[in-house]
Amino acid sequence: MLSRTLNAQDATVLAFIMKEHCKNVVATLRKLLIKDIRITSAKLCKRSDGSVLYGNHYDSVKEFRFDKIWLELKSNYPFLIELMNAVAGEVEDIKDISESLWTKLSFLYSILMN
Repeated sequence: MLSRTLNAQDATVLAFIMKEHCKNVVATLRKLLIKDIRITSAKLCKRSDGSVLYGNHYDSVKEFRFDKIWLELKSNYPFLIELMNAVAGEVEDIKDISESLWTKLSFLYSILMN
């Protein structure tokens, strides 16, 4: 079934078949995705040269802007954005997110990073 699908169908059909018939593969892919997020998070959680959230002087607080957090979130965790959008019932495409929504998502991200 999988080999026929690989040759004749698109990735959506293949993903559906795997979800229904290869649950261990889907679980493994989920674990790999979480591992990638953990590795990226470890790099960003360093106090020096990590996240834009870790300024340690007055000027960094004075120059704070949510768009810096949004750019970090968008470049490092696009899947997290998709996940938060799904939970919120919002748009699916990152480029269609309004400024008010990306500010809220950036705020949530800053809480997670804390």
